[in-house]
Amino acid sequence: MSFRERLASFRENASTRVLVIYTGGTIGMKKDPDEGYIVQPNYFASSLKELPMFYDKEFAAHSSQRTYSDEASVYNEFPELVMPLSDQGKRIFYYIKEQETIIDSANMSMHDWLVIAKDIAKYYKYFDAFIVLHGTDTLAYTASALAFMLENLGKTVILTGAQIPIFEQRNDARSNFIGSLVIAGHYIIPEVAIYFSNKLHRGCRSVKASTSDLDAFSTPNLPPLLSVGVNIEVRWDNIFRYKNTGAFAVCKNMDENVGVLRLFPSIRAEIVRSFLQPPMKGVVLETFGAGNAPSNRPDLVAEFKRACEKGVILLNITQCLKGSVSDAYAAGRAFSELGVLPGYDMTTEAALAKISYVLGKDDLTLDQKKELLMTNLRGEMTIDHEQQFRLKEGKFVRTVAKTLKVGSEKEMENLRRSLLPMFLCCAAKSGDTIALDELLSQGADVNKPSDYDGKSCLHIACAEGNLEMVKHLLKIGASVYVRDRRGRVPLFDAIRNKNENVIDIMIKEGAHFLPDDFEVLRELCIAASNNDIQSLGLWKKAKVDLNMSDVDGRTPLHFAVIRGHLDAVRYLVKIAGVNAERQDIFGNTPLSNARKLRLQDMIDVIVEAQGVAARDFLEMRPVDGQIETVEMQP
Repeated sequence: MSFRERLASFRENASTRVLVIYTGGTIGMKKDPDEGYIVQPNYFASSLKELPMFYDKEFAAHSSQRTYSDEASVYNEFPELVMPLSDQGKRIFYYIKEQETIIDSANMSMHDWLVIAKDIAKYYKYFDAFIVLHGTDTLAYTASALAFMLENLGKTVILTGAQIPIFEQRNDARSNFIGSLVIAGHYIIPEVAIYFSNKLHRGCRSVKASTSDLDAFSTPNLPPLLSVGVNIEVRWDNIFRYKNTGAFAVCKNMDENVGVLRLFPSIRAEIVRSFLQPPMKGVVLETFGAGNAPSNRPDLVAEFKRACEKGVILLNITQCLKGSVSDAYAAGRAFSELGVLPGYDMTTEAALAKISYVLGKDDLTLDQKKELLMTNLRGEMTIDHEQQFRLKEGKFVRTVAKTLKVGSEKEMENLRRSLLPMFLCCAAKSGDTIALDELLSQGADVNKPSDYDGKSCLHIACAEGNLEMVKHLLKIGASVYVRDRRGRVPLFDAIRNKNENVIDIMIKEGAHFLPDDFEVLRELCIAASNNDIQSLGLWKKAKVDLNMSDVDGRTPLHFAVIRGHLDAVRYLVKIAGVNAERQDIFGNTPLSNARKLRLQDMIDVIVEAQGVAARDFLEMRPVDGQIETVEMQP
């Protein structure tokens, strides 16, 4: 398969790029006859190519690794693997980045969490989703920490591992890894999650429940976000959506002066006093039952009170696997009156990560930090007064179902899928936020395709240029990364329709394009061919690389020169800095094309913009039917 054919194939089949960050753990270990299971650098990626479910040899054999533009050269940094075409017609390309130091998960620290978070941030705009391969011992701690560190996350991040290495004859690693790849490649679930044993769990709700069972992780106080059986069932109404707006960022300041204190009968006050001494700033207290502590121990009560008065933040969670802290009992109520904050049904891992995250925000006052700790930030806890909607509660759907005499839950679900997207599309197009909110209350998903082209509400609002609807959708959790049937994100529609106010807010929210987005390239070439300076400027504002080239190696500048559009050429070389000496597959550059066409004004503009390098380029002039080369003089 030629380079052009491969790119055409890549464009024809819906594709997803996933970065796999390998930190270590059992999943990729090699069995050594003397030392047992060991980690061997580069062994994991190379060995995956021998497993047909992970690597499509036939597809790879007929195509060489693609050559990318400078902006997209990041894809050449890691081994590229490609999965067989999925049942949904998607081709998943994934790239394995091994950490410089592969470590046992028991040795994980806050520094290692930051390394992972920085990697995700570094490659965030280049990949559609991320998978972190991790040892199981502290996987739930890392998932909880990343959930808070990755702020305004709009892409899928999945952590997975295994109890048995992937290259053993009998193992759980293959199922866990391939399940993670399939989910990351087909769904936008903007959370940090853990995939294990055919279930996707919210990361900051998860605990490791077993050291030996293959079903090692669970979320005691929340159903799985997704279950894999014969079919994949996504519980969209369980997916957490950010209610605030802002671009993706990483919190790099996690406070290490935190700890966990588990109460037990007859615990000595001296032990508690010692534990709460500086530099301790925040402590997760694991108390009895529904958040109770001994109320008949004035010495113990005095230590907790003294710590709160000194500014140490105490967060109360239950020792029980299921359930929440409550002030229903006098013992718990008295504890709360000391200034100890309720942690509701948070896991120990989530509570520790959250208190570290909040304490790291040096710009907040102590009261603001306490308020933040009691706020549901990532779906890590259930607050009693919060009401989470479930699909079966929708009055509108029930009314229609009654009219149509629908009886079973399956029929109800089919009815929702048929009606709600259509109405969402109408509400988004008309700018009716009240109607949209009502539809969402009936069980509609704001990120589900709303029309034939697979566009979401945000696509439609961006195309219409309705700034208020766009802002409203972003506030209620609409994703800027959801793609329509042609793989276009909402920002594409905003630029194509020249809705500048919408473009500005979408960029502020972190919307971006992959470096070799073929749909974007097509629009760039059309804009250059039409001398459309405004569109070129809007694509540049969206940080698109205007040096992108098509399957023939032609950039937008090639098209502008061939069409004779001096204004577009001037913009591309002077403002956008497009390289006028970049060759297409026929060896032609925009500069050589301008000379062949005797477009002296363009030659002058290009030479002026490109400087000495362009001045030294050989000018080509036809002489008696021959091509003569004459060196240009400065």
